[in-house]
Amino acid sequence: MNTKKTIRVSIVALLIVLLSVGMVTAMPATVTIAANPITNPLDGTTVSTTIVTVSDIDYGGMGDTHTRCISVITDHADLEARVADSGNLDTGWANLGNRTEVTYTASGGDYTFKLYVRGTAPSHQHITVADNNGTTYTPDSAQDSASCTRPVDIPEFATIAIPVVALLGLVLYMRKKKD
Repeated sequence: MNTKKTIRVSIVALLIVLLSVGMVTAMPATVTIAANPITNPLDGTTVSTTIVTVSDIDYGGMGDTHTRCISVITDHADLEARVADSGNLDTGWANLGNRTEVTYTASGGDYTFKLYVRGTAPSHQHITVADNNGTTYTPDSAQDSASCTRPVDIPEFATIAIPVVALLGLVLYMRKKKD
């Protein structure tokens, strides 16, 4: 009888410990790139933009105000990307093997940046934006690290042709209606 009671009490105590450890563990930050995929004609001159959001920052574990690092890298030498905000934060252009980064001060809430993309790479290449606590890039989860990767695609023929044909049809219809 005593053995069964001891086992039950031990199981309940173990569950309480596991639940409390789970509540103490912080959820890492989240990086989100709005466009999926990012579309760009990859003609070397056109610059596409989309929004990057850093949310769920661990202010409890990292401090109410702390320095964070946002960085960007691509997986092709002819695909370039940079992250900037409306002020003076700008990573500069990054590409394959050339991760660029910049620090900012996080002091509560989420942060929104703009991602710029250009290049002449073939379609289906990727861009990765990462964010972490500290002054340089680290994938270490203890530093509240997170990243997001998105493909970059050339717009398909149909996405360009359908609006052009519709506009041409509308012009012809209006012209016929005038006559």
